[in-house]
Amino acid sequence: MLKIAICEDNSIHCKQIHDLTCSCLQAAYDVDIYTSADDFLARITDQKCPYQIVLMDIELDSGDMSGIHLAEKINLSNSETQIIFISQYLQYASAVYETNHVYFVSKQQIEEYLPRALSAACRKLSELHRQYFCFSYLSRDYRILRSDILYMERKLRNTEIHTKSQIYYCRDKIQDLIDQLRPDFCICHKSFAVNINAIYTLSHAGIELSDGTRLPVSRNCYQSTKDAFAQLLLKSQNEDL
Repeated sequence: MLKIAICEDNSIHCKQIHDLTCSCLQAAYDVDIYTSADDFLARITDQKCPYQIVLMDIELDSGDMSGIHLAEKINLSNSETQIIFISQYLQYASAVYETNHVYFVSKQQIEEYLPRALSAACRKLSELHRQYFCFSYLSRDYRILRSDILYMERKLRNTEIHTKSQIYYCRDKIQDLIDQLRPDFCICHKSFAVNINAIYTLSHAGIELSDGTRLPVSRNCYQSTKDAFAQLLLKSQNEDL
C-alpha cells in the first residue's frame, strides 16, 4: 500500500490536492494530511520518513520552516521518498532544485500536471523496487541491493546469499529466489546461482567472479549460463555504441 502525505496549510488547496490524488491513483493507498512543518517533523523525528510520496506546499505557515527546508530533512530521513512540490509562486521553481524531488506543479495548472507528477513518482518507486531484493529469515525482514549480491548457495535447509560485504540467510530454495531475480541471475549448479553481472570469466572448469571467488558450473547448466553471460556482454556492447 502506498503511504502518501500532503503538507498544505490552506484547507481549500488541501482538499483539491487530496481529491485529485485519490482520483488518479489505482493502487491501494493511505493519505495523511499535515498543515504545518512542525506536525510533519514530529512524525519523522524518531524514525525514517514512512511515506513513499509527499505532496509539499512550499510556503507553509510554520515560521522559518519552508517546504523546501522540510524536503531537505525528508531527503536525509529517507532518500527514496518521492517529493512533489506544489506552489502558486513560480519564483520557487529554481529553488526546489536544491533538494531531491520528482516534480514541481504550479497550483494554477494542478489538474493537468498533478496526475503527471503522481505517475512519475510511481514510476520512480517501481524502478527503486526493482533495484532491491526483499526476503525474510527468522522473523526479520531484509532488503538489499540486487547488484550487491554475488551468488547464492544452498546448504541443507538454508540458502546463503553472498553479497560484497556479508552473508545473509533465507529458507527459500534457489529456484524460488531465481524466479524473483531474473534476468540478472541464473542457476549454474544444482546448489549455486550466480549474478551474471559479477562473472569475470566462464569456462567448463568453473566461474570466476569479479572479487576472485570461484564457483562450480555443472554440465547441465553450462550452456544456459553461457547464453546468459553472452546476452549480458551483447547488451553492454550495444549500450556502448
